[in-house]
Amino acid sequence: MIMNRIHLFRTLCFLVVLALWATGCQKDNIVSVDRIATSDDVNDDISCTTFAQTVYVTFTDQGNAAVTGATDDFSMTINGNDVTIVYAGEEHIMYELSGATSNGFFKLYSSSKQGITLNGVNLTNPNGAAINVQGPTSAPNKGKRTFIVLKGTNAMADGTSYTDTPSTEDEKAALFQRHREFGC
Repeated sequence: MIMNRIHLFRTLCFLVVLALWATGCQKDNIVSVDRIATSDDVNDDISCTTFAQTVYVTFTDQGNAAVTGATDDFSMTINGNDVTIVYAGEEHIMYELSGATSNGFFKLYSSSKQGITLNGVNLTNPNGAAINVQGPTSAPNKGKRTFIVLKGTNAMADGTSYTDTPSTEDEKAALFQRHREFGC
């Protein structure tokens, strides 16, 4: 008697699953569910971010790199093609890198959400990361996004030894970011 009930239960379960599967495969039963946007979506989507301005960095092996578009909220150090920018403002900034050098880098210190457009850039740093983004180590700005936008053909290479890296910082790759998240 118990075996008959178990067999009956299994058969009913099988028939229910079969019926659900059969009705789920009909074209008339397709349901579209709109996803509700969350605050994470806004943080993760570059199209939801308004950039207040663009700072242009152009590298060249024929002299010093050039930086244009920066305002008073920026402090910069340019030594040949070694470009370090410190941004003290709160607005979202887009940095656009272009040109080529076999001996340079782009280093950015910022606590704001930002974007970096690689626009046909060929950047090699024989002594560390080609692009190094250093973010704050504590709340509320720890982990702010850096969006990467690709235009054209781009190349980056880091060195085998990291002699340009201060002892208080970390670098591990040609494109490195500390205490932040990358988005595309």
